[in-house]
Amino acid sequence: MKSLRKSVSRILAFTLALCLVLLTGCGSSSEGGVSSVTSQNTPASSEAIPEVSSAATSSEEPISETSKITTYTRVLGRHTPSSSGIGLALSWTNSGIEFTFEGTAAYADIISTGGNTLMGVFVDGEKTHSSTFVANASVMTTQTLVKDLPEGTHTVKLLKLTETKVSLVSISKIKVDGSGIRPAEAKKRSIEVIGDSITCAFGSLAPAASAPFKNEEEDGSLSYAFLAAQHFDADVNFISRSGIGVAYNNGGDQNDLMPDVYKSTMYFAENTKTVWSESAAYKPNDVVVINLGANDAHHVPNNAARTEEFTNAFIGLMKNAREYNPDAYIIVCYGTIRYQIQSIVSAAVDKYKAETKDKKATFFSFGIDHGTVAGGTLAGHPSPIVQEMMAEKLIDEIEKVTGWN
Repeated sequence: MKSLRKSVSRILAFTLALCLVLLTGCGSSSEGGVSSVTSQNTPASSEAIPEVSSAATSSEEPISETSKITTYTRVLGRHTPSSSGIGLALSWTNSGIEFTFEGTAAYADIISTGGNTLMGVFVDGEKTHSSTFVANASVMTTQTLVKDLPEGTHTVKLLKLTETKVSLVSISKIKVDGSGIRPAEAKKRSIEVIGDSITCAFGSLAPAASAPFKNEEEDGSLSYAFLAAQHFDADVNFISRSGIGVAYNNGGDQNDLMPDVYKSTMYFAENTKTVWSESAAYKPNDVVVINLGANDAHHVPNNAARTEEFTNAFIGLMKNAREYNPDAYIIVCYGTIRYQIQSIVSAAVDKYKAETKDKKATFFSFGIDHGTVAGGTLAGHPSPIVQEMMAEKLIDEIEKVTGWN
């Protein structure tokens, strides 16, 4: 990179000298000291990305290919190009982008559709967000991600904290006061979590135990799974949605169940359901966590036919997870509500292991009922207090199964 900067400097010096000789009045097109990266015609490459000089001319034309933005950011979670063809579309909880730059401030052009979206900004490896903002529905705005940083190298991570059920976010551009925008360094570990509203951290910022749901009061970074991934310094990919079931959704319907949803890139945000494993961004995970059954629990127990249906569907989901993650540890867990289905979930895991001879699949129970914990319920779901308790138990289980520390 150092040699590249020297080469670029020599080229710029030569060009400037030539311009002076020819009296052409060559100059810089940058404005206000802000370097921007949009959808430029820069080919995606696995090679090192050249730093973007604040004095370099930058195109303001949006791009239609996701690879153009991923040249300059590391995309977190499943994603697609936005429907407008401008930038990147994100749907899942805790999906986002991460980039490094030299400078003092960073910005993003962002829009939310379907409803407002809570977004979180993490700076320089922070485990908790330094700030949040609400991406407005149907209005593209330039958001300040961070400002007044000390001059130097910084890393910014921007995450969608609100779940897929209620919104979709598109990011069309990132800008910095500085230069050198490039993808942040990847983590060495990766965890995928498949779940429902408990995993989404439904209502985690709600003011009361029985408060109604609001988009802006769901913070996915407070989820037990996110906290566990932070402990292990691992990337985490969420496939979770409130109300979803394995064989029956919360309302009793059987539409858009997790065994179908799981294989899609962004099932609830696409007109056509693209297959995630066919995406160039697909990468197997090291650990897969499955926490499902709480919605099925309304409809399955004490019914032999539905129990068998649920069991077969759960086994099918585990097979899908194994197909997408051939070498991963699959950890099925249960909690923190409606424990009447837990034994059925556990039995399904046992049957899966017997059928497949899979030695890297396990089951454990959180053993926590958030309704009995003081301050443990917000908007009818586990509060951050309980989410932290769940994280501790999941961390212990992952350590036991994988040997991670």
